[in-house]
Amino acid sequence: MQIKMTVSQNGQTLEEYIVPDGSWVQTRHIGAQYAWPSLEPMAIRCNVNGDTVSLTITPIRPPRVPEKLLKLVTSCHSKWGRNGSAWLGRERDEQGGMPFDRIRHYASQCRYGWFEGPTETGIGLTDEEIEALVRA
Repeated sequence: MQIKMTVSQNGQTLEEYIVPDGSWVQTRHIGAQYAWPSLEPMAIRCNVNGDTVSLTITPIRPPRVPEKLLKLVTSCHSKWGRNGSAWLGRERDEQGGMPFDRIRHYASQCRYGWFEGPTETGIGLTDEEIEALVRA
């Protein structure tokens, strides 16, 4: 998925980048920033030499995520929730993890049949949905 990163100050755009999610971007004003894989826009405030600079992270054409799957990965489910065993295991990346990271992981496991899928979680994904989520 592509991410648009905008660095602005007092409503004026200073820098703008379009990068793949999960990458690091070296900005001129606020240094290296991580392109979070997010399904909705995020804003981060930074203090640079006493001035407030904001970083806005906006996904470009995010994939459609089934509501049941989004609820699963943001819940307290023992395996797929925020602190679930499937995510806190060896697959957890250094950045912690956004809901979209867990959605991708779930879809990739469905894709290769590594777990019982719908019988385990009650969420059935079509092949098209799986491919869209894995490739996003």
